[in-house]
Amino acid sequence: MSNDSNNQGESGPQKRRPSGGATTRNPYLNFMREFRLKNKNLNVVEQVVKGAEMWRKMSESQKAPYVELARQARRRRKKGGRRRRRRGRRHSMDD
Repeated sequence: MSNDSNNQGESGPQKRRPSGGATTRNPYLNFMREFRLKNKNLNVVEQVVKGAEMWRKMSESQKAPYVELARQARRRRKKGGRRRRRRGRRHSMDD
């Protein structure tokens, strides 16, 4: 077995995406993803509180890049882009 960091075995832990997650159809969540990456020194609660406060104070023009990312994500989804898989198993009544 090689020690290649890109080679993830079946039992190996999956690494987080360096981008902090997929682009969503929600502008606020796109902003928060970027905010969390820039503010790793804050704990999770502080990130959410400060990020929400900052989002509320932003003008429409400051929010525009995140709105555009959301529009692009919507277009990709409509064109048959990658969809998230549900976690867990579906159980039938026969199981």
